Parts: sequence; C-alpha cells; structure tokens
Amino acid sequence: MRKPLDVSSFGPLYAALIAIGLSPAIAWSPARADFVTGDLYVLSQAAPGITQGILRIDPLTGDTSVLIDIDDAPQLRPTFSYDPYRDRLIYADATAGGNLFAVDDQGNRSNLAPGIGAMKVAARGDGVLYLWGNAGSTFRYLDALDAVHDLLDESGLAAFQLEGSFEELIYEPETGSLIVLTGQRNGAVPICELPAAACAIRIPLSEDGNQVVGPLQHAVVDISSIWYSLEVVVGSGRFGDSGIFFAVDTNTNEQEARMQVLDVATMTLATYAANGPYIGVAGMMTGTYSNLRGQAVVHRGTVDDLLVYGQGEGGEGTVLANDVGYPLRIVEIRPAATGLPGAAESAAGTRLEPVWPNPLRGAAVVRFTLAAAGLARVTIYNAAGRHVRRLAVGGRPAGPQELIWDRRDDAGRALPSGLYLVELEAAGRTQAQKVVLLR
Repeated sequence: MRKPLDVSSFGPLYAALIAIGLSPAIAWSPARADFVTGDLYVLSQAAPGITQGILRIDPLTGDTSVLIDIDDAPQLRPTFSYDPYRDRLIYADATAGGNLFAVDDQGNRSNLAPGIGAMKVAARGDGVLYLWGNAGSTFRYLDALDAVHDLLDESGLAAFQLEGSFEELIYEPETGSLIVLTGQRNGAVPICELPAAACAIRIPLSEDGNQVVGPLQHAVVDISSIWYSLEVVVGSGRFGDSGIFFAVDTNTNEQEARMQVLDVATMTLATYAANGPYIGVAGMMTGTYSNLRGQAVVHRGTVDDLLVYGQGEGGEGTVLANDVGYPLRIVEIRPAATGLPGAAESAAGTRLEPVWPNPLRGAAVVRFTLAAAGLARVTIYNAAGRHVRRLAVGGRPAGPQELIWDRRDDAGRALPSGLYLVELEAAGRTQAQKVVLLR
C-alpha cells in the first residue's frame, strides 16, 4: 500500500486540487496488474480449470489469480525467473528446439529466443540472461539486445562447460557469480564428490560477467547414508541480500525433505527448516523464500497446498494457499540486482525532474536522467493508485531522457481531470512527481 498523499504539501496547486473536487488525503495502492515487489508467481503444470499456466499468489493473504493460461505447449520445463530489465517473467517450454518465452504483467507473451534450447535461465538484472542447456553442458548468455554469446572459460578461448545436470541456475550479485544447484545422484557431477548429495556450485565471473575466472567452489548436503539417492533440488529464492534458499526432496521414506540456506560468500550450508514426518515420494515439489512474509513458501506434492515455514520450524507447516495445481517453480518479484558494478553511482545520479507544465491542459513533458545505461520504467498512476499508462519500460541509455504523455491511458482513452502520479523506477530506487490534469 502506498502512503497517503498529503496534497496540502503541494503548494500553489492545492487550490486547483480542491477546485476539481479531490480530497486532501488520497490513498495510493499499486495496481494488481503490475509486477509488485514481494508478490509470488507460480509456474503450474495443472492449475485449477486450466491445463497449465502462471498464477499470481499474494504472499500475505494467499489470494490466487491467473496471469496467463498456457495451453499450447505439451510440457513446461521447470525453468522460471523474473527479469527486472525486461520487466517480464521468463519460462521455457519442452518442445523441440526449446523456446524461451517472456510474459509481461498483463499476461502478454512473446517468444524471446526461438529454438534456443534453454533448460535453465538466470537474470543478472541489466539485460543479461545466463542460459544452460542447448549444447549439453555449455553455458551461454543472452545480452540486452537478445544476441546469444558463449560464456567463456578461464582461458577466454572456449565456451565454459560443466559436466552434469542441474535443477537451478542463479545469478548472485553480491559475489558476481553464478550458482548451480543440483540433486547429486550416483556422482553425476564430479566436482560435488559425494555419490548422493544436494550440491551447490559457485562459478565466479569476471566484472563484465562474460567469462569464468575460477576456481569453482562447492558445498554439499551429505545424504550418502540413504539407500535411495536424492531425487531433486526443487526450488530456490534469494534469502535476504546474501543467501540463497532451496528445498531438497530425498525421495525416500527414510529421510525428511528439508530446506537449506546457502551463504554464497563462504559457501557454507545451514538447515532452514524441515518438512516432516515425511509424506512419501515427491513430498516437496518446489519452494522459495518470501522476503515480504519473512518465511519460506513451499509446495507439498501430494496435495494442492502451498505451505509456509519460519526459520527452524519443522512438521507440516501452515497452509498459505490451496488449489495451486502442480507447481513447477515459484518466483518472488524482486527489483534489479544491486551488486552490479557502479550500482551506487547509478542510484545517486539518477533523477526524475518535475513534470512540465503542471497543472496541465495539454501534453506533459516527463524528463529524467540516468547516470548509467540500464532498466527504467516510467508509469502513470491515477488517484486510486491504479496504473493507467506505461510510458517506458526496458533498457535505456545513460543521460537525459524526455517522454511525452498525451493525457491518455494505455488504451488511448482520454483521462479525466484529477491528480496523477508520475513514477520513475531506475537504478534500484523509485522517484515520483505529482501532477494535476485539468480538462
């Protein structure tokens, strides 16, 4: 919920506000169509009433709605992430060639990379999408212009490869590295050493993110005493600013499923919580950490429930939402990574200028400056806090920028007189200017 807007601080425009009948205190609340920090999105293989699709889960109430019904792909790959640069959710299908799709906050879908064959995707936050899967163990990346490149190995002469199969690929901004999570089975990933383990591998990258600078590091959850090896690592999420949460399912009645937190800087693992008593094969399907709730959110595979766990808890957890179908992945909406080079300088030098003219009877000029090239989103909200117009979204060059708002909404309809908010999201911060529209 946005803070109440005190129009008494609006100086000489206060009389104009009263003249058009606006209350001196207006509550602003973000539109539910927008991707809002903290919201959870679920990639589901069989949501209620639809074959498969993307669901939005309110992390506080558990309210569920469908963002998009995806009924034209025979099977979705468990690849799902939020790309703040494109302001879109990213998922891959399992058809021949492996298309990479982007879905915006209105449920519109586009084929971002036809036939790219991506099995796992990780967004860096500045337009780069790291990819694994097309050429077996080769790592590549999609740049801000959607061109594909090989991620180079330490020699700088060849594409980086890592033997094995992986469940998650994550970009970790604080250390500038890629994190691979895998359910180690029968020694499938040699670097993980143990024949049966949940294994996290850190791949250090150069400052520009285009090359591995090694050496690789790893951390494991040893389950080698179990007669039946680890089934899967079933999900992940950012734990605060410096950790990664993930859930493990051992696929055996001899061990409880469990939840872990990886400290990337030290490459050490700690148990967050445990799900038990164990409830059978595929007892835990996916999970993430909700920074808005301050709790883990996981899916129990035998029923259609999402459960929440606090740190150190065990047992069955508390139900957050019902009827979520068969979730493949859960994603928390978070702003662009702040660990990229020059992030602090970009935030300090990025500013939104006062809208001109104000009040406005014709078109408005919206000016802002970006200290460095990067994601910028300019949105107009009405007095009810609802998004009415998106002026810009995506990558923008550094320097002064100018946009024209014709006083119309996204559908081209003329907007009524009233108080509006022009909001700039860039360099990890939000700035806003109030403007009065008069007809």
